[in-house]
Amino acid sequence: MVSLLNRAHTASVAGDQAEALDVLLALERYTEIHFAHEEALMDEIAYEFTAIHCSEHRQLFFDVKNMIDDSSFGTTDVAAVSQFMQRWLLRHIAGPDLLLGEALARVGPTSLLPTSAGSYPLSGSVQEGG
Repeated sequence: MVSLLNRAHTASVAGDQAEALDVLLALERYTEIHFAHEEALMDEIAYEFTAIHCSEHRQLFFDVKNMIDDSSFGTTDVAAVSQFMQRWLLRHIAGPDLLLGEALARVGPTSLLPTSAGSYPLSGSVQEGG
């Protein structure tokens, strides 16, 4: 996700609308896999804030899809893509993800946590595009 954020920033500085679209498409693919894993993890531990957390995921999908649709009309604000990603990521990590991490720490090991190699048991291969 940080790599995508860096690419969005570079596209913003360069005013590169094509790269901004590539970043959005990669973000859409990445979050689809990442959120599916995170939501399965929440289900596994019967996380009390699953509905709220998942609603943020759905809102991100909606917002990213709208930006992708806008780019097909050549109206993507490249700087706005970078700013949007930065704000969303920082707010989501500092809020809902932090709370989920605390819940996971209380519950202990689960079958869906990343392996020692850092891969997620449910994840497939995701290419960033570009």
